[in-house]
Amino acid sequence: MKTRSYIENLEIWGLVGDQLINAVDNLSEENKLKLGNALKAISQGVDPAQALDIKLGRGQSKTLLDPLRNRKLQLLLGWFATAMAEASCKCAELCVFEGDYLCPSSGLGLSIDDAASVLVDSAGEPFGWSEETMRLYATRYRNLRTRTFSLQ
Repeated sequence: MKTRSYIENLEIWGLVGDQLINAVDNLSEENKLKLGNALKAISQGVDPAQALDIKLGRGQSKTLLDPLRNRKLQLLLGWFATAMAEASCKCAELCVFEGDYLCPSSGLGLSIDDAASVLVDSAGEPFGWSEETMRLYATRYRNLRTRTFSLQ
């Protein structure tokens, strides 16, 4: 039998819950057996996460399911993507941001270390994350570093 991931098992239990709410008749034999066995095991003192087969496996994390953390991470990675983007105007004469202003299509041309330092110098420790933690996230999630805003 294939071992399902934590998220897949949560989705299955959500579907089972929906089926129970809508009509017990719609519940498949497999899900009836699964639910019955899980409830019996829970009633006998088995850890619900184990009985429902929603324990995290090796390398899995619940934090990826947290929408607030994900939004914070998106903002942080957006900052790194913008700060690390090339520091040159790409819109030539169409750019109205000249002089003291930064072109919105441009970045700061910073390294990861410098971008983290600039962020800490200007905003303290956003979201309670240290400079080291922010550098770690910027490196670990480099594939998610996308520009979600522009400098103006």
